[in-house]
Formats: sequence, structure tokens, C-alpha cells
Amino acid sequence: MLVGLTGAGCVESAPVVGPPVITAPVDTAVSAGPDAVSLAGAETAWVDGDQDAAIAISDSLDAAWGARPEVPADLVRRLVRLLQVRAADDRAVRQLLYHPATLDGEWRDILRALLGELSIGELSAQTDRPTLDARALGSVRAALIWALALSGDLEGARARAAELEQAELDRPDRQRIDDVLSGRVQAADGGIRLGVILPRTGGFASVGEEVLEGVQLAAARFERDAGAPVELVIIDEALESEATGFGVPRLEAQGVAGIVGPIRSEALRSAADARTRPGTLIISPTAAADSALGPHAYSIWARERRDRAVAEALATWLGSSLEPARTVALHPANESGYFRTGVFRSLVEQAGFEWIGSRAYEPDSTTFEREIEELTELDPDIVLVIADGSRQVLQLAPQLHFYGLRGRIALVNEDWTHPTVLRRLDSTFSDYRITATYFERTQNPEWSAFAADWDKAYRRSVPDNAFAALGYDAGLLLLRTIPDPGLVRAGAVARALTRARDLQIATGTFSFDPVSRRVVRSIRVRMLLDSQLVDPDPFAIVEWSLEARAQEEERVRLEAEEELRRRRESP
Repeated sequence: MLVGLTGAGCVESAPVVGPPVITAPVDTAVSAGPDAVSLAGAETAWVDGDQDAAIAISDSLDAAWGARPEVPADLVRRLVRLLQVRAADDRAVRQLLYHPATLDGEWRDILRALLGELSIGELSAQTDRPTLDARALGSVRAALIWALALSGDLEGARARAAELEQAELDRPDRQRIDDVLSGRVQAADGGIRLGVILPRTGGFASVGEEVLEGVQLAAARFERDAGAPVELVIIDEALESEATGFGVPRLEAQGVAGIVGPIRSEALRSAADARTRPGTLIISPTAAADSALGPHAYSIWARERRDRAVAEALATWLGSSLEPARTVALHPANESGYFRTGVFRSLVEQAGFEWIGSRAYEPDSTTFEREIEELTELDPDIVLVIADGSRQVLQLAPQLHFYGLRGRIALVNEDWTHPTVLRRLDSTFSDYRITATYFERTQNPEWSAFAADWDKAYRRSVPDNAFAALGYDAGLLLLRTIPDPGLVRAGAVARALTRARDLQIATGTFSFDPVSRRVVRSIRVRMLLDSQLVDPDPFAIVEWSLEARAQEEERVRLEAEEELRRRRESP
């Protein structure tokens, strides 16, 4: 496997073992036992394309069999194959070490091939695992020494190799130890190749250019912070198709650590399917969907997850902070508006809030008088307000005040946190609005660093859209999860991302969610106050609402009295 990525590099002398192939069992009788039945179910699910079910079952078996030495060797080998096809090579090694009866024939070569896919940290962890097979443990230790040497830690590798100089080892492992001790191992040059699939021509070329500028900025930032050179290998998404796998096999052949792109959901799905190695990590900056793509292919801007996350965050805050009350919604008449409102309604009703109605407006509207007045007639206490972009917030917010919903507690979507809104919207129309910040630009030092680097590199302000920032975040997210910059192993990079928690980058804080197996953002519920985002104060919000509604009632009373006076005085 090629591990020296920019320049000459260094080729590992690992055994060549074919990729695992999963087939559905011809027949599995219940009498074969629950383990065999469950394993067959996982294999069948994988072959049928239900990878979520296959992964869930194999994870359960992996956890259970890690404490049961009596599991038959043939079942363990089949589980190892299932772990291999999703690049869970560290778990596969653990199963083989714990069940040494599996290690006969070609399986010792398979063990070495698996070890050749692990990071230095993963190899170190395997050396501490108990095993009854001294030869297998020798393979693990030899693989760790080899990896240290390739990563540039020749001194550490030689020190460990000296401890095994007289040990009884299999011939391939002995050869590695001898090569390290004799100085015949050339360290990799520490460079990183990052694949990039973006449109450089065609109708989306301008989007691709902004995303690419963000990726380039991320590479420069990583080079500065980590001291490891990054080479971008760029493929024009517009010139590729499903037939070419959007260039993914070509990037894999060049030993990329992972891939940023493509930008479209359909292209991302095709790229994920085209991978020739299960551990190739793909992160799309902008794809609207990333479900059913198999392991290690993600979007950091998937629309449905974004919409759901914001609605759930607002509903959860409401249910935990305020007493149940009469609730309505104002939302655009589009798929996103209906979806968010549905998620919000379901959760607040579960929390005991009374849902009394909603109104949808056309997304290109400039006046909302009718919809707001109809909601006002329902006399709500709480209103969910979903705008369709920051420009619409500036149109919508004053009308809530003028057409009757003044003083109602308003939960609003993330468009209300856009810098333009914070800068231009009068506090009369924005104070005490509760919002969820999916795209965290304010009070985020990483956004400030990104904006400063952007200005320095390109001599212009950051684009108002999110494309450049999302390219930056996708690139930096991938680069920062590389466990060993001096020895890049693609599967180890993909696995490292699944252990990522609370990585703050320009547009927010990212974590891998082990339940959904997706890259998710942390959502913060905030309150608008004096054109700033602050932590919400439920007591202050309720107090403001009561006072504002009292003022509104007094205004209505005075207007009614004035109208009555005019009528009496008129001839």
C-alpha cells in the first residue's frame, strides 16, 4: 500500500490479500443456533443493500463475541469479513486475536493485511490485548514497529525492534524487524494527498470555485498548524459521471487520505458506490442528502438533518424551559417549512403544549398581513416563525409587530442569526426571539480565524453564502482527523472521524453521532438581545412577553376609545 503520498514515498511489504466478499447464506436453520442466525441476517441485509441493519447486527455480535472465546472459528471469520467491508479493521483484528483458532491457512496473511490498515494508535492498543497466540502478537508488534519506521520515528522503531531481535516470529514479521534494525526502511515524506471533486466548468463552476478556495485555505491552515504538506488532487465534477465513479477510483489509486466533494447529492451517492476500498472517507461540503450511502460518506450540510436538528433544538428548549401554552406556526409553503413545522409540532405536543394552528405563506412573499392576522385571531402565546432566508427575516420581523403578534414568545429559525440580520434588524422587532444557531458565525473564534485568513489570501470579504466556509470546514474536518500525518492510511482516517467529538471549525462544532452514524453539528439555542446572541433567560422572556402584551392591549384600548370619541363628535 502506498503510504508516502507526495514525492517518492515508500511501499509497504504487506501481503496481498483480495478484498472480502459478502454473500447471503443459502440456508440457515434455526437449529444452527442464535449466533449463526444473527450473522446470516447481517450478511443477508448487507447483500440486500440494507447496510444500516447489517452494521447494527454486526456491531452487536462484535460486542458480544469479544467476551466469548467459544464462538466457532468459521462464524468469527464471517464476522471479520463483515467488519472488513465497512473498514472496521481494528475490530476485525480484535476478533482474530481473541479467537486464535481462526488463524490458520491464509488467515495469518489476512491478519497482517488488516494490521497494515491500522494507525499507530490503533496498533499500540492491539499490543495490549490478551491473546493466546504468541505468533499473532508478534505480528501485531512487528506491524507497529514497521509503522513507526515509516512515519519517521526510526529511533522508536529500532528500540522496539531490538526487543524482538531474539523473539520467535513468522518469516514476514522477522523480515520487517530485520529491515528496521538494518536501516533498510525509508520513512515516508510526511506529505498528504487530499482528493477534491468539484465542478470547475459548467453551470455550477462558480459554486465549485468558491468551495475550492475554501478547501485550499483549509490545506494552508493545516500545513501551518501541523507542519505537514498537503497536495490537492482535483477532479472536475462536471466532466465526470456515474460511469466513471466521479473519478473516485483514480483518486484512490493515487493514495489520497480522503475526498472532499462532490457537491450534489446524486454525485455523492455515485462516488460512494464507486469506492474500491471501504475505508475511503468522502465528505461533501454541500450535498442536500447523505442517507443510504454506506459507511464513511457524509455531507456536512444535509438539508433534512439540518431542518430536523433546528426544529428539535427549539422544541426541546421550549418543553424544558416554559410552561405548556397555546402554540402556532408561521412558515413558508415549501417542503422545508412543512417538515420543520411538523417536527416541532410533534415534539411540543408530546411536551403538553396545545397546538392551535399554523399558516403557510408563499416563499417569495413580501407582505404577511393576512397570515399573521389569522394567527392573531387564534390568540396564541407562542409562535414558531420560519423565514425563508435572511432577506425575508428583515421583511417579516416588523410585520409580526404591526399585524398583531407583538409580545408573543417567538421561536425563530437560524436565518435570524445571519450577520446581516443582526446588523440591520431593529431591536424592537428582534429582542427576546429564541433561535437555534446551526451555522455558528458569531462568538466563534474559528470563524474569525477563517475570515482573517480569507481576507489575507484573497483580498476580499468572505462570500455572503456558505459555499467557501463549507469547503473550508470539509477540508479541515478531514485533515484534522488524520491520526498520523506522517503515515496516512485511509481506513484509519475514516475510523478516526467516527471518534470525533466537538471539533469546532468555521461554521460550527462537529461530532460523529454513533447512533445515526452521521457527522452532526452541535445546535445552540440562543436569544436575540440588542443585536447580540446570548443565552436565553426564560424568566426574562416571559416577563417581556407579559409587559409587551399589556402594552399592546393598552394601545388597542386607547385606539378604540379614540375611535369612539371621533364617532361621537362627528355630525
